[in-house]
Amino acid sequence: MYEELFSPGCNGYVLVLLKKLMTEMKELKLEDSGEVLDGIEFIQNVGATALWKFKCDLTAELDSFVREYDRLDVAEERKRLYLFAQN
Repeated sequence: MYEELFSPGCNGYVLVLLKKLMTEMKELKLEDSGEVLDGIEFIQNVGATALWKFKCDLTAELDSFVREYDRLDVAEERKRLYLFAQN
């Protein structure tokens, strides 16, 4: 399943979804961004599993995101991602 999700044919859908959620977050206050951050954390978790457990080839952008934000379960990291999205 992970191999299919991060295959060249599907990789773009995951990246588009991530970018959509990041754009959505720009319009929200930090205290109102929990659901969007949860969605982004889900993408990060699935991407991390694909990368490290199943050795899938992620696009450079997804690979970078998965590695950079590997602790979205920590409030400070969620805030850091939120602030990044505001730029």
